[in-house]
Amino acid sequence: MSTVKATYIQHPSASSPNFTLASDGTVSGGAGLGGLVHLHTESFSGQATINIDNVFTADYDQYQMVGYLSSNTGTVGNVSIRMRSAGSTVSTNSYYFNGTELQSSSATSVSVARSNGLAGGFILGPINTMPASFNTTLYAPFLSAITEYNSLSIDSYGTDMLFRAMGGRMNTSASYDGVSLYVGSGTITGTIRVYGYAND
Repeated sequence: MSTVKATYIQHPSASSPNFTLASDGTVSGGAGLGGLVHLHTESFSGQATINIDNVFTADYDQYQMVGYLSSNTGTVGNVSIRMRSAGSTVSTNSYYFNGTELQSSSATSVSVARSNGLAGGFILGPINTMPASFNTTLYAPFLSAITEYNSLSIDSYGTDMLFRAMGGRMNTSASYDGVSLYVGSGTITGTIRVYGYAND
């Protein structure tokens, strides 16, 4: 039986560049080569607003946010994100978006949310006492350009399972280094992981 020595590889664009390639082929630690690079994990309990700062940098142009929210203490409320820069949340009427929803009790999709410039941020989806999850891509948040987003979410309303597809953009060019996630009613518990798309 042959033995393969673990290998350490340097990735120049990652803040934690070293990872370990084990003899069974699994990779642990560091950034890896290409693809998605894990940058930050934010866990929280019983909070209405969660700020994640200094996560967008010049190292990456596009980012992925993956969230699992286990519960909401209030009535049904939308989960939304606002952009942040230098510790300040952007709350101007700069958020443009639209979205559709499929319900488990109906085969018909409906337009659930749209904005031609609101201060409330980008809507991801609703949450009540049942769990909710979302997968959100942010395009060019750190660049001095128009930031865009799209998001897929699974959530619920009463006994209905809901699937939402949302997308939109800011109406001005600016650079952001973080996001603020908040719920419209109650408080939420869960985990958000942020990944960068390697540019090479």
